[in-house]
Amino acid sequence: MSLRSLVGRVLSLRVMIAVVLMGLVGYYMCILGAYRLPGAWFVLAVAAGFALFALSLLVVVERIALARPPAALQPVAAHAEPLIFLLVVNLLILSLLLPVIQGIAAVPLPDSVFRRVVGVAAAVSGRGLSIVFALAALALAWVILLRLLQATVGRWTLFRWMGRALDRLAVALLVLYCLAGVTLASNSALDTSPPVPRRAEILAVASVELPLRLGQFAWADLRDLEPPHRTERLVLLRGQDDVGPHRTAPGQPVRLAMRAGHFGVPWVQAVSVDHQRQAERVLAAVPAAAGVRRALIAELLRERRWREIRPHVEAHLREYPHDREYALKLARALETAGHAADATAITRLVPQ
Repeated sequence: MSLRSLVGRVLSLRVMIAVVLMGLVGYYMCILGAYRLPGAWFVLAVAAGFALFALSLLVVVERIALARPPAALQPVAAHAEPLIFLLVVNLLILSLLLPVIQGIAAVPLPDSVFRRVVGVAAAVSGRGLSIVFALAALALAWVILLRLLQATVGRWTLFRWMGRALDRLAVALLVLYCLAGVTLASNSALDTSPPVPRRAEILAVASVELPLRLGQFAWADLRDLEPPHRTERLVLLRGQDDVGPHRTAPGQPVRLAMRAGHFGVPWVQAVSVDHQRQAERVLAAVPAAAGVRRALIAELLRERRWREIRPHVEAHLREYPHDREYALKLARALETAGHAADATAITRLVPQ
């Protein structure tokens, strides 16, 4: 078999190609969310992933509905629409009975076998059932629409040509989205650069509830605390970031763990609350807050930010001049790190 005939045979598997594309779109939609770029366009790209996944489902259903089934499946294919309709009805009945099953599973039952069966049935997630029901309903509606179009305007050559063109356009969009996902995943997965902290503050946080109880899609507008004080929009990830729509207020300082990217495209690994910045605000209002200042100095020591330690030690000695042991300990740490001038300046401030 020649390469040309092999490629032609692979391209003839239109249904299989559509199914693979649907799986890849769903996978790379998750990848785009985990390996995120800052900027409003990236927020739109992640949101577009949900629409493209629905489009990929429509392409799969369209190719199945219009494909010529094998001879063994032709008796079943003639009754495909009623079978899908019955499947949707059964899913609807199951979704209505699910709360009853969960209630029975919560009651202690003497029969261990029956209790286990009910427990397994109750373990079926209501969210997953809603998703399956919605996808089945969408597929059924799409099949009915395709049949109506095929029986009416589908007889015209122009509309058949437009249908094929739309099918190819949809596949092209899905392929481009997958290529973008591959590039972004490679840029982040192959990245060996260390995370670099970037300070910013929250300007606003917004979110939308996803359908079918899929959770929230949240984003935040951030402004850098260092020049040029640029403002960007960033997707927020639950379980990975310390900030969220219900636990973050405008003005809260945050720190972004930035990575350089294997292809030179910077991406954000995590967003965390900038406790150091918050401590500095507290100390600006209450300079005598010794516990806050000690915690801040300890964090600076962990991060080896030696240049920033001396001003805080001097401020601590102004409030607590007799805390000699703590100040001398910090002076020795600075001297060991190679900052003898700062260590000497602190030692001179310690009362004898």
